[in-house]
Amino acid sequence: EVSRIVNDHYQVVCKDDKIYIAGNADVTVEKGNVTINVNTGNVTTNILKGDMTTTVSEGNVLTTVSKGNVNLDVTEGNVDAQIGGTLNADVVGNTTFTSPTTKMTTNLTVDGTVHITGAQTNKKSIVADGEIQTLQNNKPKLSTHTHKTISMDTGQGTNAGKKNESEKPS
Repeated sequence: EVSRIVNDHYQVVCKDDKIYIAGNADVTVEKGNVTINVNTGNVTTNILKGDMTTTVSEGNVLTTVSKGNVNLDVTEGNVDAQIGGTLNADVVGNTTFTSPTTKMTTNLTVDGTVHITGAQTNKKSIVADGEIQTLQNNKPKLSTHTHKTISMDTGQGTNAGKKNESEKPS
């Protein structure tokens, strides 16, 4: 059956309306917009087996939650993102990452305090513009840290065989 509507068309259903399609369904809007309004209730999309693809060839994707949460639960699989521009996240509360390992391949700038509660290892040198020191009695400071050294004069003069203690930077 083919129905051709030349002008506007409205359909009002005052109770439930269900559509069951045993094959494919295509909706094409040549020019214009598609608006789905749910005044009170939910929108649920269930795909029991298959994929879901959303493509925006040119334009923006805007998702707004005025009050509530956004949950993404990937039970088995991965989440991959490729961003051709900049990623900005403005978090008003706290941010928590829980992962067995995290690898960041980047030049990282932290504009704030870094608090490390676990062990730290470094495969390269640590370079600091300021002082490096411990919090326990503020000692040792690396710039003034010394060790006692003992040397022995092995020459032939009057100090031959005598020990000399001195403070030298380590």
